[in-house]
Amino acid sequence: MEYRDFPRIKESPSLLGFGLMRLPLNSEDSKDINYELGHKMIEYALDNGINYFDTAYMYHSDMSEIFVGEVLTKFPRDRFLLADKLPVNCIDTLDQAKEIFAHQLEKCQVEYFDYYLLHSMHREAIDKVNKLNIYDLLADYKAQGLIRNLGFSIHDTPDVVESFTLQHDWDMVQIQLNYVDWELQNAKRSYQFLTEHNIPVLVMEPVRGGSLAKLPEDCKKIFEEADDTVSAASWAIRFVASLPGVMTILSGMSDMEQLQDNINTVNGDYRLDQSELDLLDEVRKLYLASGRIPCTACEYCLPCPQGVNIPETFAIYNRYLDSDDGGRFCGKYSSLGEGQPCACTECNECEPKCPQKIKISEELTKPRSYYEHITAPGCDS
Repeated sequence: MEYRDFPRIKESPSLLGFGLMRLPLNSEDSKDINYELGHKMIEYALDNGINYFDTAYMYHSDMSEIFVGEVLTKFPRDRFLLADKLPVNCIDTLDQAKEIFAHQLEKCQVEYFDYYLLHSMHREAIDKVNKLNIYDLLADYKAQGLIRNLGFSIHDTPDVVESFTLQHDWDMVQIQLNYVDWELQNAKRSYQFLTEHNIPVLVMEPVRGGSLAKLPEDCKKIFEEADDTVSAASWAIRFVASLPGVMTILSGMSDMEQLQDNINTVNGDYRLDQSELDLLDEVRKLYLASGRIPCTACEYCLPCPQGVNIPETFAIYNRYLDSDDGGRFCGKYSSLGEGQPCACTECNECEPKCPQKIKISEELTKPRSYYEHITAPGCDS
């Protein structure tokens, strides 16, 4: 395992980090974490050099931190580096921030966080942080040793990334970075700004919520012709691993196969040559032309006041585009029950919460339109 050292950062975090946002489940309930498999994956990760583990207050419907306390912390404290995040969107007062931080330490069963970040920053959240003096609170916690390294994660435009970075003293910044968003969300500019200011980059969504592992057929064909022994996810991980200034790549791994594949990728010759970069550019263009809705299934848009299962609706639609199987699409769509997009009232409560800036109400009309017009075996439209 590779470990990159940065002057700002205490200890040496592993290049591949374990994101505890998409842990294995026993059922479709995000709270129903498979602790037995999760424990095996944590142990395998530690034995193979991963030492950076990332959780957050809301992950797995508030259960990810509990998992940390019951599973990860059973291993020696010096074997892992733990990152957690303050849910700014859930906070209205400084006292609430203090209460949540104390609760997070309690749930994770640790005395300090190696890395602590303001979670999912955007313009409005930044205004709240500054108004409530939350940075000063966390800086004080850092001075007390409750936080070893302080940073923020952000889903916003490069100008907002740049502005907030310069407002305070940060040890690291976490951005969404992959070969699609390199241009789609201009992640390239945010990355370049941070590296120019010698701020280590934490990468989230390197495989874009798994969508870059489950590509349209024409994209998969390009990768298979180049090397049919390498997974599509591996290409995505290699892209961000090849970038200097990247401290840790966070991957939300849901099974042992994903974990092993990611470890094998970063432990191999992951650096891309120009021909491989050109190949990724070709795949990116095809991916963007596929008509997919760019949802990463983070579930920040939930709960919907009308009960619409937004991430699953988009996932079904995207899978349909790949398969061109109207019957399968209609069957999956029908299984949504009361969570179908026809229940959407266009209240738009979800849209400000979406890190991908998806116009959710508008995009929900696409799967609904497909369902209403497709005629295929198994479709009851």
